Amino acid sequence: MRIVITGTIHQGDFETLKQIMRDQSSCYRYAYQRIHKDDLAGNDVVKACKPLYMKTLNQRYIQDAVLQAKMIKKEGVIFGGKKNWGKLISGLITKKEWQEIRDSELYSRGDRTKKGNPNIRVLKTP
Repeated sequence: MRIVITGTIHQGDFETLKQIMRDQSSCYRYAYQRIHKDDLAGNDVVKACKPLYMKTLNQRYIQDAVLQAKMIKKEGVIFGGKKNWGKLISGLITKKEWQEIRDSELYSRGDRTKKGNPNIRVLKTP
């Protein structure tokens, strides 16, 4: 069963979260390149990503980024969206805005044996 939860953070360390999102997005793009350009498969993709991203991401975030990259079957993907890329090229948005759009996602799977996701906790607030 798949459950997708979209939420808003009202308090906390936003800069740390943004850095994790940027690093995982970078790992995701790097894994995509290793799969489609270097023809790596399976655990070899994770092994290629670990030396670059293990300092800032834990094993689970790296594996989630690789899993996300493996789901993309076609080549020639524009991360951040084709429309947003067109806006960047035509000068409607800045490079910084485009990077924020591109890197504004965090993919994190739960694990039944760990009672959810060890990295993220969703709490019900009154």
